[in-house]
Amino acid sequence: MKKFYDKASGQARLGFEADIEGEKIPITFSGGITLLEPEEKLEDATSRADKALYVAKKGIEGEDGKKIPGRNQILPYVASEDISL
Repeated sequence: MKKFYDKASGQARLGFEADIEGEKIPITFSGGITLLEPEEKLEDATSRADKALYVAKKGIEGEDGKKIPGRNQILPYVASEDISL
């Protein structure tokens, strides 16, 4: 999962702009990912990915205590950051 996360995360941070009738519109993408465990219900894995997506959009606090802004990132689900929606 780490290899996939590293690649997807880097691509999401690139961002891009759409040119619509001469006006440049910034496009961002946030995503949450998780592993689907054997014999696990898809709904349970989807719930975890949704929680990671919420954190990706909201932003997180880095290990140094500084806020890492949300948007334009893909985050894996981390149980220690579990939040209630």
